[in-house]
Amino acid sequence: MTALLPRYLNIRRGGYICALIGLCMCPWNLFKSTNNFTTYLSAYSVFLSSIAGVIICDYYVVRKGYLQVRDLYSARKSGPYYYTLGIHWRGYAAYIAGIAINVVGFAGAIGKKVPIGATYIYNLNFFCGFIVASVVYWGLCKFFPIPACSDVWMEVGCEERNFSVAYGSDENDVENVAGFGKSEEAAREGEMVKPYP
Repeated sequence: MTALLPRYLNIRRGGYICALIGLCMCPWNLFKSTNNFTTYLSAYSVFLSSIAGVIICDYYVVRKGYLQVRDLYSARKSGPYYYTLGIHWRGYAAYIAGIAINVVGFAGAIGKKVPIGATYIYNLNFFCGFIVASVVYWGLCKFFPIPACSDVWMEVGCEERNFSVAYGSDENDVENVAGFGKSEEAAREGEMVKPYP
């Protein structure tokens, strides 16, 4: 809530608004019967499966773990995560496709007459939504490439081989995690070197 209007909503006001919305939804009606509650949980998983499919496919398959961390927090139009007018349409299209495969089955779960195939798909709604959203997202990113991707696995931190707690990851630093205050050669020989001024 605070991210929507940070000038007007702080944590406390956002909490009050969420509590009010939660009461207006009458959540106790979900517990009237076990059927109501399981229907609600199934409907919830229809939306979550598509989100999970897009996120996991983006990180593990499309980007192969590569993220430009500084650019994640940038709103520059030239940044790799600005996409098209600030909207990543591939992600939204895949999300909607993952939901669409389960919508007919969901209508059957709340009492409408639907084909038996839609009911079977809905019985596996999380897996169906996840797989459809993942495949659609991968296909869209293949035909409409996105920036900031890697050809090989490169998770943040994989490129940090010689990391220094005190001075960063410069290979010329003489201080390292294993021998603080020692160069690598001196650490092997047991000699101390003079620390930086």
